[in-house]
Amino acid sequence: MKYINKTIAEQTAFNMLKSIKDKVTKKQNEFACKCEKAIIDSFNTELYSTISNLPDGWIQKRDYFNLSAGYGSIKVHTLKSIPCMVNSYSINISKEKFEEIKSISASIDEMKEKGEQIKNQIVATLLKLRTPDKIKKEFPEAYQNLPKDVMQLSTVAALPITDILQNISKFPD
Repeated sequence: MKYINKTIAEQTAFNMLKSIKDKVTKKQNEFACKCEKAIIDSFNTELYSTISNLPDGWIQKRDYFNLSAGYGSIKVHTLKSIPCMVNSYSINISKEKFEEIKSISASIDEMKEKGEQIKNQIVATLLKLRTPDKIKKEFPEAYQNLPKDVMQLSTVAALPITDILQNISKFPD
C-alpha cells in the first residue's frame, strides 16, 4: 500500500493553491506600482525627468524604500529601480497615499495568512486520509493535484536486510 507523506501533501497543497498565489502576486504587483508612483510623485518632476534620462551608473538607483507620512512607516520593494535624488531611503508621501498603500499592504498580509491556513488544512486532511485511494474517494480535487510520481511510491521500508545478512555471514570467527 502506498502512503502520502508530508512532502507530497505540501506539494499537492501548493498545486491546489496556484490560483490563490496568483491573486497574491497580482496584489503585490499592484502594491509595488502604487509605491513606485507615490515615490516618483514625491520628487520634483523636472529634476526627476532629467535624472532618469542620465546614463546608467551616473546616479544611484534603489528598489528598497521606507515610505512614511509623518507617522508610521512601511518598507517597500519596488519592481524597478528608481533613480534617487536623496541620500535617505525614507520618502515622505501624502497621508492619503500612505493610507492607501498601508491598506493594500494589510490586505496582502491577510491574503497570505488565509492562504497559509488553507494550505495547512489541506496538508492535515491529506495526512489523515493517508492513501491515494482514500484521497481519490474522499477528496477528488486533491487527488487531481497529487504529484504524478505518487503512484510509484512504495511504503516498503528500504531496510538493509541483505547487508545485515552478508555482514553476519562475513563476521570473523
